[in-house]
Amino acid sequence: MLLAGDGREIPIDNGAAPIRLSDGELFGVVLVFRDATEQRQSAHARAWLASIIQSSNDAVISKTLDGKITSWNPAATRLFGYTPEEIIGQPITKIIPTELHDEEEYVLARLRRGEQVNHFETMRLTKNGKRVEVSLTVSPIRNDDGEIVGASKIARDITERKQTEQILREADQRKDEFLATVAHEMRGPLAPLRHAAAIVCRAEHARPEVQKACGIIDRQLGQLARLVDDLLDVSRAGTGKLHLNKEALDLGELVDNVQSSLRSQFEASHQELVVASPVGSAYVLGDRIRLTQVFANLLQNANKYTPKGGRVTVALRQEQKDAVVIISDTGIGIPAAMLDRVFDLFAQVEHSHERTRGGLGIGLNIAKRLVELHDGHIEARSEGEGRGSAFVVRLPMFEREE
Repeated sequence: MLLAGDGREIPIDNGAAPIRLSDGELFGVVLVFRDATEQRQSAHARAWLASIIQSSNDAVISKTLDGKITSWNPAATRLFGYTPEEIIGQPITKIIPTELHDEEEYVLARLRRGEQVNHFETMRLTKNGKRVEVSLTVSPIRNDDGEIVGASKIARDITERKQTEQILREADQRKDEFLATVAHEMRGPLAPLRHAAAIVCRAEHARPEVQKACGIIDRQLGQLARLVDDLLDVSRAGTGKLHLNKEALDLGELVDNVQSSLRSQFEASHQELVVASPVGSAYVLGDRIRLTQVFANLLQNANKYTPKGGRVTVALRQEQKDAVVIISDTGIGIPAAMLDRVFDLFAQVEHSHERTRGGLGIGLNIAKRLVELHDGHIEARSEGEGRGSAFVVRLPMFEREE
């Protein structure tokens, strides 16, 4: 180490050679100092990188372009069972199932083109023949001239993650089957109940309390029927059996029909339902029944979470190539933490039973699925608890031929 004029310490490599007179007598010495800063930094970087690879929890393997293994870190030994002495120099196909050997040709072909392979999920073999699911990232290795001479492979064991995903898929399937069973079992007695109630309520009743009771029965049976339909839709959506019958629709007309059919419900709740005039006609390609279901669910949700004396507003506007429907309310609002989860199945905003009426938390989930099946988007907005909320539905507009 030498000390520079500005006080910096400079690492050096040094050498010395004797200076002799013609008769061989030692006259002096020549000292040679070379600045070794860059060399030391490079060596430090290599040692640091080697330490990272050695301590990594992911298997890090390098190979030549003909598939021969050239390096093997401890994590690779833990994952695949081979020691470096056993595997270095062997073909990489030693850890690839026979039926997947074509994958290696595919990967090598991409590497020769200088491409990187990211998060490629596949199967590999351990020393004892066990199959493990891995995620691979493979990058080309270049020499000082920029030529591709090999490949670096990082393998991460994803077996546990895949098992968890499979458990979740099976649980989701069982949930869909359960909901379908419940809905079908409820639908059975519901049909004769509605038929019997219709017969009773069509008869002339002198007593006003009987007439009032008939109205209650009719509304509650209608609500129960919608609940059963929503349960069935959840199960259909989960199994990919929710299909659309699309046609050109005037979205403004459809939304107006929905709000008209629900206006009595808002009046019974002592709420004001305001409809902003749409800007012209906004045509979309959609399923009339399903889009009616979307906006009915959103309006009923607003009705549920808005107290007496509150206001619900429905607005339609055009934004570039989208038709946008906004349903806003002056209700209890949505906490910020719930905005991303409000469309989850069975998710509900916590509420006071004195102020709102609860439900199963499936209406918004169904609305989101249906909007997305129409290539649209739905989002929830709120300024926070007690400050109302809004749901914004965007659907691509359909240009009709005149």
